[in-house]
Parts: sequence; structure tokens; C-alpha cells
Amino acid sequence: MQNLFIYAQLKIKYSFFAISACSETLFNMSGYFYSPSFPGYYLDDMSCTWHITVQSGHTIHLEFQEFRLEDHPMCRDCFVQIFDGQDVTALTLGRFCGYVYPPLLVSSSNHFTIVLTCHGDVHKARFKAFYHSVSGMSIIFL
Repeated sequence: MQNLFIYAQLKIKYSFFAISACSETLFNMSGYFYSPSFPGYYLDDMSCTWHITVQSGHTIHLEFQEFRLEDHPMCRDCFVQIFDGQDVTALTLGRFCGYVYPPLLVSSSNHFTIVLTCHGDVHKARFKAFYHSVSGMSIIFL
């Protein structure tokens, strides 16, 4: 029973650290952001939001350099969702999970919003993403 209590205390402490470290507003012209506890794997009941804003007149190129989330055909329990704008009311560019890296994503303005959502105990999940600002509107043909 004592071991269970210690485990619960550690889990609460770890969950608090991860949640408090995962929602950010990023203003640099380029940079990285990561899932909580990266390069570790453990994600547990969390929702993290990253708002990226670069200089007006620029677009944002977003590339995932590492991507491993729980695999599910509907991306039900652990996924990253990308919004082409300042918040989650913007156009959704995709909902991604599993082991296949999302494609290079390009914003239509100087804003991106990225949301990580994980429900339950997800023991094998992490990602690392790089973004950079590009002057002017650029179109990528896939």
C-alpha cells in the first residue's frame, strides 16, 4: 500500500510539472518545441497549446523532426492538431497521431496554433517540432 501511495505522489508531481511546462506562446523567428518530458515518452491526461506568432507579412513553416504518438485510425486518445491561425477557431490543417510524421505545414498568415491532447496513460508518446519564419507568402506544392 505504501508503494502505491508513493507512486501516486510521484505521478501527481510529474503530471503537474508536465502540464505547467507545455503551453507556450512563441515569438521567435524560428525555434523548437517539444512534448512534455521530451525526450522521454510518458504523457498522461493533458492538453498543451503552443501559439506561434512571427513578424507580420511572414508565414510559418512547421516540420516535425520526431513524431511518435499512440496509433489509432481516428486519432482518438493522443494526437496533435494544427490550426492555421491565432487560436483553435481557425481552419484545422490536420489531426495527427501514430508513427508517420505529419507533412511540412505552411501557415497562411503569421500565426499557427498547435494543440497536443492525450487522454489516459499514454506510455509511448513524444514529438519534437521545428518552425521558422519565411518572408512573404509562400506556397508549397505537395
